[in-house]
Amino acid sequence: MGHDFAGDERTRSALRVNALKTDAEALVERPGRLGATLERMDYLRDGYTIGGSAFSLGASFEYLLGLYGPRRRWTPEARKRGGAT
Repeated sequence: MGHDFAGDERTRSALRVNALKTDAEALVERPGRLGATLERMDYLRDGYTIGGSAFSLGASFEYLLGLYGPRRRWTPEARKRGGAT
């Protein structure tokens, strides 16, 4: 398809804030204070890519409370539109 791959490409990890339980800005503040680098996705509301972290974001108290989770294929925006993101 016109792409050459070296085999060492990596997909960036991403997460989506659960807007039903918390505010995205308030939630992103805490991992930032603990050393995680989160960058907002411009194409997905409440979506963030994980640039780096000294700890597992899946082991955080906020994750265990369900305030955020891994980015899923079918987001609430896609369900409203009827397509995948």
